[in-house]
Amino acid sequence: MKQNSQNVDYRLGELLVDLGVTSATEITKGLKVAAHTSLPLGKTLVMLDCVPDYVIRSVVEAQSMLRDRLLELGQAKQAVGIVKRKRWTFSEALISLGVDAGTTKGTRLGELLRDAGKIDAQQLEMGLAIADYSGLPLGQVLILLNKVTEDKVRLTLSLQRELRASNLERKDAVRRLSTADSADETGTSLPALTVTPAIKIKLGELLTEAEVVSDDHVKEAIRSNRDNKKMLGQILVEKQRISSDLLTAALRLQSLIWSNFISIPKAAAVLREAHRLEGAPDALATDVDGLLDREAKKISLYDFLRITGYLTREKIRASVEKIKEDPRLLAYVMSHAKNANEAERSPLEEATELALRDTAALRAIFNETHPEDRPLVDSALVFHQLVQERKLTLCQALVNFSIKINGIGAEPLHA
Repeated sequence: MKQNSQNVDYRLGELLVDLGVTSATEITKGLKVAAHTSLPLGKTLVMLDCVPDYVIRSVVEAQSMLRDRLLELGQAKQAVGIVKRKRWTFSEALISLGVDAGTTKGTRLGELLRDAGKIDAQQLEMGLAIADYSGLPLGQVLILLNKVTEDKVRLTLSLQRELRASNLERKDAVRRLSTADSADETGTSLPALTVTPAIKIKLGELLTEAEVVSDDHVKEAIRSNRDNKKMLGQILVEKQRISSDLLTAALRLQSLIWSNFISIPKAAAVLREAHRLEGAPDALATDVDGLLDREAKKISLYDFLRITGYLTREKIRASVEKIKEDPRLLAYVMSHAKNANEAERSPLEEATELALRDTAALRAIFNETHPEDRPLVDSALVFHQLVQERKLTLCQALVNFSIKINGIGAEPLHA
């Protein structure tokens, strides 16, 4: 079944389109949300109701087998089609096509880390369970759980790439990984992970990205720093390359990037505009603070529960069926639709979704329709609030909620 064709990257977005799962337009929407939330593309597509969660999981499995050259694209398309029609697992779909579903093992990140002695079988099982529920990549989950360092994950991904290109034997990759105390030149040659808990951009890099100072100015300041041990920002201010107000704004934006509340291009654009409007420091500070508030408040509790995979279409429909049987609850939901200037005759499912977007209404409705889930909803509320207060990143909150909902024994994550 192995293919002899050249190695293909099979990026998730392109693969979803090639397999007929979604359109290029929806992929573009998902990528935009992913850029602002630091979530994986698959998770944002689920949140946007573009692709069901179980289909994303199947395509990710297909992606791994395609990269390992254990599956042909035509077989993957057939299998995913079966998953969509019959809601089978990807393995069941492969078996129905006469494909050995057990051949998926070999070069997966978790297996390489386990076989190299970097994590044990229990840690791998826990990481896979959290990754499956949260929708985050296994490597990122293991980093967030402090089971491995980012350097180890990057090195493993680099070795994985060499394995899949047939440039390295598996036993040599495992031996190399098992003896590595830190990432070697192979690991550092690999670009940073597509999604990381935090992007640690340097102040000088942000200022040059925003075209506020030149690269030569930054290098000059760094050389001065070696002599007098001053901070880079302080030197740039003293040399009148930037104002103290602009430095303050840059440091705030740098903090937003590190906290995953804003992308580097967006922060650079804000800083560039701030430089253009130099002379209005109060307005600048207000603009940066307002940006923080807007970014933090974009993810509502409803969005958070959708992202986590807890608030599925099936769960909403189950609530709708119970609402139909309760006149008091029905009146409450329809009242919310009216208060939001929606048509009075909105379909009940649409009216229910509208009501669920209000945090208080969401808790009230789920207390009535899913009383057994009250502790989970309350936990989600806490994690959501911590994200808004910048005490947890969105990815950390997702992992914490996954631990809570699965009852997995792991220490809670802190910022």
